Amino acid sequence: MKKAGRRITIVVVCLTFMVGLAISGWANRASAAESVITIKLTSHLAPSFCTSIADQKWADLVTKRTNGRVKFQIFPASQLFSGEEAFNAISKNKIGGGTISETYFGGIRPEWDYVNVPFLMKDWAHIWRAWDAGWKDIITPAYEANNLHQISPAYATWMGIGGSRAFKMPSDLKGARIRVMGKLQNAWVSALGGAPVSMASSEMYLAMQLGTIDGFITPHQTITARHLEEVTKFWGTTSPFFNSYPMALNKQLWDSLPKDVQDIMTVAGKEIYRDWLTNMQQEADAAAFKAMTKKRVKLVDLTAAEFDAWSKASAPVEDIYLKTSGSLGQKMLEIADKTAE
Repeated sequence: MKKAGRRITIVVVCLTFMVGLAISGWANRASAAESVITIKLTSHLAPSFCTSIADQKWADLVTKRTNGRVKFQIFPASQLFSGEEAFNAISKNKIGGGTISETYFGGIRPEWDYVNVPFLMKDWAHIWRAWDAGWKDIITPAYEANNLHQISPAYATWMGIGGSRAFKMPSDLKGARIRVMGKLQNAWVSALGGAPVSMASSEMYLAMQLGTIDGFITPHQTITARHLEEVTKFWGTTSPFFNSYPMALNKQLWDSLPKDVQDIMTVAGKEIYRDWLTNMQQEADAAAFKAMTKKRVKLVDLTAAEFDAWSKASAPVEDIYLKTSGSLGQKMLEIADKTAE
């Protein structure tokens, strides 16, 4: 009886121990699940766009380096918010973060309209020199003041102009109906005698097909992404404008993240958006030009004299920018001038 009692006691102890381990295991798993930070991101760009690919690479890299502590759900192609809606949606914490298009927000932050000052920057290297030389000290606080935290600038694409006619000289814009993005592009086309037209990029194909517009301003890669080479005869490879699609998080969300997670996000942001994306954009633009020529689109390259003519004719738009952006805009242009080579 004593031996049987001992055996029963041992069995009970073992069962209790095993149940304890099981409960502990489930608790640990539950605790681990609860500690995972899931962040939703919005983007108005198509998944095939270089910046969208960069967003996914950045998210994957952060998840990997945090050992799965941070995960993301990305909603591209305006599934949740359009390009114009993203700024307020992130700022007001309707979503954790996403792609900001600075082209759309010159009205909110006038100095951000620097991307639409025509012929301001020469190439990718010039843009990044300007960022390091002081643009970052002007732009970064502007994000913070609007309840946003910029993970990294993402100078994503150059924008060209083309359509049913070649735009070799400023006089070629006279009377032309041109699709534009933002107030400064509107002012630029108007100043050169054209008729600016506002429409979504998804509407450009039909508008060109029907002759509603004579041309349009858009990123080089949008041509092939939206099959616009099928309705375009000429395309300018010289880019009067560029665009910035930085990744930004709601500032309250950013402030709530552990310091090591913030550091991982920042480092990954530089690696992806500055290093990888810049190289990828150059390759993508070259591929877009190649695809256009296959569709018999004639590429228009400006000579040095033609470039100077456009720059001089565009000077009034720079004055408009300075009137709205004040001293901050003046500093942005001064930095651009100082870093030009």
